[in-house]
Amino acid sequence: MPPKNVSLWHMDSEVYLLTGGFVLGMAAMMLFLTGFESVLLAMCVPAGIVPGAIAVAYGVVVRLREIDERKADEALRAFAAYLKPYRRIGLDDLARNTGRTRMQAEHDLGDAIARGYLRGVIDRAAQEFVTEGGTSADVFLGKCPHCGGIVNRWAFPEEAFTCPFCERPVSVPAATPSK
Repeated sequence: MPPKNVSLWHMDSEVYLLTGGFVLGMAAMMLFLTGFESVLLAMCVPAGIVPGAIAVAYGVVVRLREIDERKADEALRAFAAYLKPYRRIGLDDLARNTGRTRMQAEHDLGDAIARGYLRGVIDRAAQEFVTEGGTSADVFLGKCPHCGGIVNRWAFPEEAFTCPFCERPVSVPAATPSK
């Protein structure tokens, strides 16, 4: 069943290229076979050559747009593939590692989630992207075990991070099962 919202201006480029080429070819063949008589010229140019040329030109424009969209989709899939191995990544680190600005990284992240290439959420409190399923095993650390500084951070079991106060590595203990 064809989609209901198909219109003349929203078809694949092949439709415009083939239709325009056919109309252009038939009009040109009519002119060549009849010897360029003035009456046929008056009929073929406005009825065949001009619309055929316009359709071919529009088909080329649509084809170039399709190529750009395909490249953008491939880049978005590559961006999502880069993020899949991470359980969590800081948004600033994501932008820096992918060579984007923070705004571009967040925009691409939102597009990848919306298109279903990636599953997860942006934790605005921690300014991190967390993959789906990664949040269930999180452990909350309130204080650094070395200096007692308040870190208030969610982390994965057996994950290590640097304390912002004493700059020593902090290992996250394994999660205790809740009863």
